[in-house]
Amino acid sequence: MIDIKQVLDTIIQGDTFEVLKEFPPQSVDCIMFSPPYWSLRYYKIEDVEINGWKGQFGLEPHPQLYIDHMVYLCKLLKPILKNEGSMWINIGDCYYTKSGSSYAGSTEQFTQYAQKVGLSIGNQLRELFKSNWLQSKQLLCVPERIITRLQDEQGWILRNKVIWHKPNAVPDSVKDRLRVTWEYLYHLVKQDKYYYDLDSIREPYEEAAKQKYKYAIDFNKCVREKEVREAKMKMEAQQKGYSQHSVSRTIIGLHEPKYLKMHPLGKNVGDVWSIPTSSSFYRGIKHNATYPEHLCVRPILATCPAGTGIVLDPFIGSGTTGVVAKKLGRHFIGIELSKEYIEIAMKRINNEKIEIKKEQIKIPTCPKCGGPVKLIGKRFYCMKVTCDGVL
Repeated sequence: MIDIKQVLDTIIQGDTFEVLKEFPPQSVDCIMFSPPYWSLRYYKIEDVEINGWKGQFGLEPHPQLYIDHMVYLCKLLKPILKNEGSMWINIGDCYYTKSGSSYAGSTEQFTQYAQKVGLSIGNQLRELFKSNWLQSKQLLCVPERIITRLQDEQGWILRNKVIWHKPNAVPDSVKDRLRVTWEYLYHLVKQDKYYYDLDSIREPYEEAAKQKYKYAIDFNKCVREKEVREAKMKMEAQQKGYSQHSVSRTIIGLHEPKYLKMHPLGKNVGDVWSIPTSSSFYRGIKHNATYPEHLCVRPILATCPAGTGIVLDPFIGSGTTGVVAKKLGRHFIGIELSKEYIEIAMKRINNEKIEIKKEQIKIPTCPKCGGPVKLIGKRFYCMKVTCDGVL
């Protein structure tokens, strides 16, 4: 059994599915993570064993197997989370194509992995799992299928589906649908009473809202004055012997006064968050799936107590969750399979300079024309107007 005090503010190296089994029950206040998305990328790390299946989590041959593994992961996480705690999951969806998904079989890295584990590539994989669900160009709704099972099978309570809008989302060459500019951030809890500090994440009211409030106050003042007059009329009618029915017919529009209030700390932030994606290129971080620090701020502030609160990230990667937890005065525990990522993450968390070897620094150029490229989101695009090269 893991001693929580011994692993506070550290990253445990190992397979998340095995490490979680060693955690004591109700030991963390908040869980926040972004798992590997199905069939998105090959991380070049060792395979893990999940319920008898051996391979890389996120590169299962069938999306249903990935969903099963995600549900199993949350089954391991639930007893570790305190009863008043919260779990946040950032996860994106994908489209099913002739090669299996948006990415499967379309990159050299995935092809190498598929050959390693003996998966079929291209149309062979498509035909192998052909069904009404797995049709070409189908948006698979993987996040929704996971959450529904968590509700039905494990009793999780879904409190919010936050939409993470990406104002700098990568341009898409697709011509028969809209490009994807957002991802889900799910907030789940174990019971209906849980720790939630809304005041810590309130934001200032917009000027337009303040003007509407001022107008409402003036309107309410007029309403109250009218109600006073009507109340006097009602008393006079009753004194003259009118019945309650005739009084109600005589005095029309009586109702309890409603008082509009603006919270002094600001408004509730709402469930659509516009946050630019973070680029690992400029920081020298080699992890390709870093989510932005701002995405972690509100969940940690609102659902993890300051000082003694502990945030767990079972896929901490380059350490973003740990960085934010430390800045906000919370403890963190991370789990990561790659030793290289752990070194990068701890340097980020401790504000140490991440050294990059000269041989690792490569100035990217357009693969078509050899010209200069610009980083937009997570991909490089040729800066020449006449060229559509993408790296």
